Amino acid sequence: MKPVLYGTSDVGISFVEDVIGGNLQDHAELLWSKSPIAHAHRIDTPLLILHGENDYRTPFSQAEELYTALKRYEKTTRLIRYPESNHSLLKSGKPSLRIDSIEQVNAWFGHYLHGQKPS
Repeated sequence: MKPVLYGTSDVGISFVEDVIGGNLQDHAELLWSKSPIAHAHRIDTPLLILHGENDYRTPFSQAEELYTALKRYEKTTRLIRYPESNHSLLKSGKPSLRIDSIEQVNAWFGHYLHGQKPS
C-alpha cells in the first residue's frame, strides 16, 4: 500500500503534510485511507478517467493505478490518455484534444444516464 501522491506529485509533500496531516514514514495508514485506490472496491458509479500524459501535478501513473484497481474489482471504467497534455488540458490544451475530451464525457454520460449507444 502506497499513497502515491506523496512521492510523485509536484505538491505531494507540502499538500500531504499540511492538508492531510501526515507523512509517509509516520502516518502511512492515514495516507492510505485517503487514497482513492484504497477504496476502488467500493466505487460503483461507472468512472471515465481522462488524463494528460504530461501531467506533473497528478502523474499519469496515478490514473493507471486507479484504472487497474477498478478493473481488478470488475468495475465499469475507461481510461483515455491525452498525449502532450498536462493538468490544464481542458483550459489550455490542444484544441482538438479539448474537443475530444468534451465529446468523450458527453458520450459517457449519454450512455450511462440516457442509455445512448457510445459513438
